[in-house]
Amino acid sequence: MFRVQVTNAFKGDSSGFLIQFGDRQRDQPILPGTVLTHYYEVPGRYYAVLRYKDLPVDTVAIYLKTQGWTATAWSYLDTTRVYPLEAPAFGPTGMTAHPQQLFRAGIDTLHTFLVDYINTQEYDITGDDFELTSRLTTSPPRPGIRCSQVIITLYGEKSRHEMLLLKPGCVSWAHLMFSEKRIDGRREDLSPVGTDLTSGGKVHLEIKDKHAYLRVNDQPLYDIAYEQPIGKLYGVRISFAGIGSVQYISLRKPDGSVVFEDGVQ
Repeated sequence: MFRVQVTNAFKGDSSGFLIQFGDRQRDQPILPGTVLTHYYEVPGRYYAVLRYKDLPVDTVAIYLKTQGWTATAWSYLDTTRVYPLEAPAFGPTGMTAHPQQLFRAGIDTLHTFLVDYINTQEYDITGDDFELTSRLTTSPPRPGIRCSQVIITLYGEKSRHEMLLLKPGCVSWAHLMFSEKRIDGRREDLSPVGTDLTSGGKVHLEIKDKHAYLRVNDQPLYDIAYEQPIGKLYGVRISFAGIGSVQYISLRKPDGSVVFEDGVQ
């Protein structure tokens, strides 16, 4: 529940307030005398922003913790529903969803769909000095899935890091986000980030004192510094378009000590 109280000293237009909830749902205007409720359908750490006439005036974090990994499917064509899947586990082919499981959950696999694997907990590590290593395989071509995208998100205390990786030729849809810095492939050249992971590969993100270094299969792809610390890490999300799989993932401190590890290295 969100409550906004405007004092009598406020001289502006009270109808100019709205809330951005930080998920895929539309912004909500705030009407005098009303209380807004909002349901977050997928675990994670969200940053709801109160805006007044397009200016951010306050932010609050909403944290939905998991017990291990969760898997949720959703479709761009069906923005009103999400489809929880059976609790995933690392099997011989990694952590993955199967077509029969998606069909039973209600997903139309003939259209574009995504599967989110989320593990949220309070990690003993800062998001401004750490290493992420993941071995994963993106979806082969299928109906509605041509660019075989994967989105890796790391939820911080105050903000997040996010990397949308796609095949070469699809990078106009790619984006990178490290705290307040966002690089959008529609406006900037992200051709170095184009990478095909349909046969598998290793994604490595190293952040040293608020400077991010992204590598895939040990090849440097991008590096950038940012200014606003995101603070302690609170979770990781790996989202595939289509059916992808995660074989291994780890979070390490700068000294190499393991904070979180799952799968087979």
